[in-house]
Amino acid sequence: MLRLYALAPLVVCVGCSSPASHPIGSEADAEPETGGSTGGSSSPGGQGGTVETIADAALPSPDTAAGDVAPAAIPADGGSMPPAATSAGCGMNKPGGVLEITAGAAKTNYRLVLPRGYDGMKPYPVIFYLHGRGNGIEGQGNLNTDVAAADLGLVVYPKSFSGSGWEVPNRDKPEDNLALLKALLEHLQADYCVNPRKVIMTGFSSGCWFTSRLACTMKDQLAGVVGAGCGLDPMGKCMDQKPVTYIIGRGDPRFGDAAMTAEFYRARNACMMTRTAGKVPPCEDYQGCAAGFPTSYCLHPGGHQWPGFASKAVVELLSRL
Repeated sequence: MLRLYALAPLVVCVGCSSPASHPIGSEADAEPETGGSTGGSSSPGGQGGTVETIADAALPSPDTAAGDVAPAAIPADGGSMPPAATSAGCGMNKPGGVLEITAGAAKTNYRLVLPRGYDGMKPYPVIFYLHGRGNGIEGQGNLNTDVAAADLGLVVYPKSFSGSGWEVPNRDKPEDNLALLKALLEHLQADYCVNPRKVIMTGFSSGCWFTSRLACTMKDQLAGVVGAGCGLDPMGKCMDQKPVTYIIGRGDPRFGDAAMTAEFYRARNACMMTRTAGKVPPCEDYQGCAAGFPTSYCLHPGGHQWPGFASKAVVELLSRL
């Protein structure tokens, strides 16, 4: 059943408090990273809002989590792939920082980290990172360094509507999270110079479960997905092909699902069963995939975490789109 969301005007503000967080289990940092967002003075926002920046806090290291609950399904909802490789926001030079997004009755904070050379004229890819359960928008995953500071794309760290996870019905309100992410993407295209054909959704743990789902529910708006620390979401089992990188640790509680999950992605993208070493160890690339649908499986020796190499795997996927 197709579910349509009516999105209210977007409101972007400064100094808004984050939603209350109710972590399930615990999440701790794993490896260090550096990075930050581009500051600046306030300027008029798009679609009736305003955009302002605040000083960024020190950014912590990648996530490590426990206690995520396997998700249940929600109705699928698609969209339309933008026809052009530039957005309406090209020509503007608005700052990044900690902002707020509203869609209907739902709202949440997010952190936007702009590329090093951003001037509002060049269209950049957009990389979303969906946090693990109980984590926030501080900037996990080395994406600031490997993507934004390397001048390869905008990096967006949204906060889930529930303040905890993304995908579990009732507890996380996944329908509202989906509406917020769609509204956020619309806002980025309206106020920043981005390439709508190069949007990658990444996620860890709870964010990984939801990213798996978004490969279906936002299939026409995403160029690819990267997930770490989860299995295959029930609503992630659509047969629509999508470039994908799947990351899992041998010590992860979901490792038992890893072979089945990787096999599903391989079959969906019509790849052969053989894998060869990829450019980012320990990732391996499936061979013979359908044209335009690269598929990688990254099995590492660690546990439940977004590992240090994951951001480089995102960059590698981006280079193949």
